[in-house]
Formats: sequence, structure tokens, C-alpha cells
Amino acid sequence: MGLFEGLNLLILGLVIASIFGTLATLATIFQIRANHRLSASLSEARDLHAHLARDVEAVTQAMNEGLYLLRLEHDALVVDRHYSAVLDLKVSDVQSPVEVLLRASDLDDNTINQIFGCLRASFGVSILQWDFNAKILPKELSVLREKDIRTITLKWKAIRSRDGLIAKIVLLATDTTDLKQLQEDARTRYDDAKRLMELIGNSPKKIGEYFAIVESVLSEAKSSSGEPDSAVLNFRNIHTLKGMARGYQLEELSRCLNELEDAFQDQPEPAKALQHAPALLACETALRAYKRLFLRVYTQKLASSQISVDPKLILSLTNQIETAFMRSDIQAALSAVSEIQAIFACTLDKIIIDEIGMVKKLSEDLGKPMPELYINEIDFSVSEECKVMLRKVFVHLFRNSIDHGLESEASRRSEGKEISGQISIQAVRSTDNLSYRIRYSDDGQGLRLDKILQKALDLGLADHSHNYSDQEIADLIFESGLSTASRGSSFSGRGVGMDAVRSFLKQGGGNIFIQLDRSTEGKGRPFAFIIDVPTLSMAAEIRPLKSVS
Repeated sequence: MGLFEGLNLLILGLVIASIFGTLATLATIFQIRANHRLSASLSEARDLHAHLARDVEAVTQAMNEGLYLLRLEHDALVVDRHYSAVLDLKVSDVQSPVEVLLRASDLDDNTINQIFGCLRASFGVSILQWDFNAKILPKELSVLREKDIRTITLKWKAIRSRDGLIAKIVLLATDTTDLKQLQEDARTRYDDAKRLMELIGNSPKKIGEYFAIVESVLSEAKSSSGEPDSAVLNFRNIHTLKGMARGYQLEELSRCLNELEDAFQDQPEPAKALQHAPALLACETALRAYKRLFLRVYTQKLASSQISVDPKLILSLTNQIETAFMRSDIQAALSAVSEIQAIFACTLDKIIIDEIGMVKKLSEDLGKPMPELYINEIDFSVSEECKVMLRKVFVHLFRNSIDHGLESEASRRSEGKEISGQISIQAVRSTDNLSYRIRYSDDGQGLRLDKILQKALDLGLADHSHNYSDQEIADLIFESGLSTASRGSSFSGRGVGMDAVRSFLKQGGGNIFIQLDRSTEGKGRPFAFIIDVPTLSMAAEIRPLKSVS
């Protein structure tokens, strides 16, 4: 190789080396610029993240919510408080925010330990296992503070890793006290509106009397001595009050009394168990709600003797009487007097007007046609205690007729009867003016004397060796506990109705017995209830009522 060729190769090598050096320098410059851009982007992202974090923290602080992130680190449960601490509870270095929140609530230590055990067991499991574990976690807490009690709603959310297993748990704690209060206020207003609709469909005076009776019975039940006679009386009273509540269409109170009756009947020592029965507390709560609304609506004193009559009508009749006497027209005078007496007369249908109204409700509830009711009008001069007693009597009689006596529409049609049943009430005054006699009957299926006797024998209320007459068998329905119904319901069939009716009628100076029809056709024996009650003049000689059933 010549000298010239060697120089060319040397120059070429230097040129190539220079090019590579320049390229390396350019690459370094580009790398530096890229690093600067990346650093600026990361710094901008960090600033944006910090800004968003501050915004989110400010929002959650204003909403008074707690947001916590739970994770498992070296087999220890770690809680990060990412945002606000709900209720501003003080958190120490020893306790986590979640532990402070749980221990400030109404949960006991054992329950709290179970919650943390469930949380630890939830990491590294599938979402199905988490769904099962989450059912154990509390959804709501009651946290006691110095001045009030706050309601905290808890929402638990699991975060899965790439392998689908639970890696972290998010807890959102929200103070929902005000929202719960609004919901409770709305529910109370709705319930009050419903109770008000029930109240305005009844006579204020009778509802006031009924509430006083219920309050007395519940008070007596709570202070019951536990004696058998006292237990039977309480059971009768509750059974009657339940029927009256249904007749007045007081649904909440009727339901509570029915539950109380069930609880009373299921207890081996009902007189003692009734004192602390939850059903008794429910009845007291319902009664207070009804009375509070009743007193708020009906603030004026109710005058029992006040009658609304057109004064022009009375003046016209009075003038007719004066004119008739001046003309010696005794017949015209007596006719005008009779009209005045009819206006102010207290007839039986007026006394039991609310109980008559319950017949339609009972028929609808039992899916039977509304029966036709026939009642004669005579002046019914009885004491206020006797009026209350009669209302309770007819609660039982109407309920027994609708539930047991009158057949279903299909049965009546198959027997060739009118679809609508008939209930007849006839009242007359005795010749000595000392009592009224009421005859109550319906055109239903009558008394199944064979079933009554068999039931009485099964219950030990009748003697196998005695040859009972039809009248004696019929009288067995007044025995305590006797009912031919297959099972008790919220309407009747518990074996206390007619026993209770005779009991409080006798205490009020009256009585009741059965009058059998001579007809023996069909499976059931037609009959009528005969009820005797004292007149107002005799009521003063009779001791006050003690039983309210």
C-alpha cells in the first residue's frame, strides 16, 4: 500500500469517528431534553393530583363523611384515613380511625372483635367470599356524643387485584342522622293521616269512651296479680276491645290487640307473662298515638246530653200542643207530644250506631254479602254505663253472626236462601217498666247442637253420663273456652265471646239466654238471643260495671 492510500484511509477513519461523536452528542442532547419534558409532566401531574386531593378533602369535610382505606400489611390490618374523620372523633396513635368509630358506637367489644376478624379474613379471597363476609359487617351505627346520638351509615366496598382477589377495602361512613329524622317525621305524618281518617269516621264521644276503657284495661293487665280469675277477666276484656277496635276500623290498635290476645293465649302463665309482653307495649304505644291525635283534633269538651235540633220545629210543635188544648183536641195534642218525644228519644239504633257500621266492614273482610238489618224504634231510657255495655254486647253478636252464623254467598244460594242474610233486632219494654227485652236473631245456619255437645265433652265442660236436652246443650255456648270453630282468628273463634257477654251483662244488672226455635229441619237449629237490660230508674240500684269485656 502506498503512502497516498494510507493517508486516505486515515482521513476516512477520522471523518467516521467525527460523525459518530456528533451523533452521540445529539443523542445526549435529545435525552436531556426528553428528561426535562418528562420531569415537567410529572411535576404537573403531581401538582394536579395534590390539587384534586385538596378539593376532594374539602368536599368530604363539608359533607361530614369519613373515607377510609383498609389493607393488610405483614398480617396486620392497616387503616389509612384518606379524607375526613366522621364526627371529628379523636384518633390516637394506638387506635385506628375505624376502631375509634366502632368503639364510640353501641356495639360491644365482642362484636367489634368479630368485625375486625371478618375484615382480616376478607383479604386474598374471591369476590364471592367477600360478599358472604360483608353480610356480617355492620351497615349502621348509633354513636353517642356528649349532647346527642348520631346515626352513622357504613358502606363497605372491596377492591380487587389483577388476579381477582381482594386486595383493599374501602369504608365510607356517612352521618345520616338528619336524613333519618326527616324519614321518621314523614312516616309519622303518614301514620297520623291514616289514624285521622279512621277517627273521623266515628263518633268523638264514643271514641273517647273507648280509649278510656282501653287505657284502663291495659293498666289493669300490667298490674295483674296473676290470679286465675283476673287472667280470665283480662282475656275477655282484650277480646272484646279487639272486636270494638275492628268495628271502629282502628286498624293499628286492632292488630296490636289481636297480637296481645295471641301472646296471652300462648303463655302457660298468661296473667304474669302479660305484664312484660312486647305486644302489651305495642298496644300502649298505639293507644298513645291515637289519643295524642284525638286530643289534638277534638279539643272541645264533648257534651253527652247535647242534641242538635231545629228550634223552629220544636216551636211549631209546641204551638200545635197549645192550640190543641185550647180546642180540647186531645188527640192532636198527644200526636204533637209524641213527635217531640221521638225527636229527643234515645233509640237502640242510635246507641249502637257505630257497631251497626262495623257490620259492613266485617262482611267485606270475610268476603260475605252485607246482611240486611232490621231494628224497631222505641225510646230506650238506660244509663250511660248500660249504653257502653250494649255497644260491647253487639260487638260480639254482630261478629258471631257474620263470622259463624250467616253462610257464604254460594252456600246460601245452594240452600235456596236470599244471597244477603238478615239480622233482626226487636226491643220491647217490660210491663212493669223495670227492664227492656231485646230479641236478636239471624237467618243463618243456626246452632249445631251435636258439635256443641261433643266440643263440651272434649273440653270437660259436660258430663258423659248426663242426658242433655236441646236447651241444655244450647246453654253450653256460655261456658268459658267453648268454641266450635276449628281455629281462632282475628275475628272470633277463641271461645270467650258469649261467656264474656253473659258475664258483664250480669254485672250490669242484665242477662242473656237462648231461645230455641221449634223447627228441627236442617243441620243447624234456629235460635234467638234474648237480652234483658235494666231501665234508667233501675240502674241506680245496680252496682257500677267492673268488667269492660
